Amino acid sequence: VIRLVGEHIGDSVSRAGLLNLFLLYGDALWRTGHPGPATGAYDQVLRLDLSDRFDELTALRLEALRNDTLRSCMPVYFASQMSDSAALQWLDSLAHKLNDPPLLQYLKARHLIALQRNAEAIRTLESVGTSFPDSILNATREQLLGQAYFLDRRYEEARTHFWLSLNSISNQASANRTDDWISRCEWYRRFADRYLRP
Repeated sequence: VIRLVGEHIGDSVSRAGLLNLFLLYGDALWRTGHPGPATGAYDQVLRLDLSDRFDELTALRLEALRNDTLRSCMPVYFASQMSDSAALQWLDSLAHKLNDPPLLQYLKARHLIALQRNAEAIRTLESVGTSFPDSILNATREQLLGQAYFLDRRYEEARTHFWLSLNSISNQASANRTDDWISRCEWYRRFADRYLRP
């Protein structure tokens, strides 16, 4: 990946076709001991605003690179294909050594939601008592809380967190998706008892 992108980075025509590889390019640079150029690659990805998920993945890496301790150990996590259970175990082990940085709490909550451990995910995300420098992470944190509350059938709390996420959203497509979640929460709050089993 480093060679492929490196060969075409100066050619604006070829470079345009490789922009979606810049996340992998940054990962490869970071993994091979070049955190400065990796940061540059991630900054370029974030400026492209390709999608909410792509932006989130990029912002997570930048947040890890800003932390002196996480900078050296997180390439393993981002480059791995760990299962949710294995990733959670790895993050827990690291969190105990590093006094539980907010980024690790955020990542743990993502895996907890995937494992349908929603109440635990809520507690974990609520314990992240800080704002992240990248607004996408603040928006996604609120949306993850919204999803976890929704899956836990606590629709009013879910609605509140989706609504709060709008404060950190800057594009209309993301705002529209969030509005859909808010409407869904309102519908379920009113009608869930009628249609869902206890």
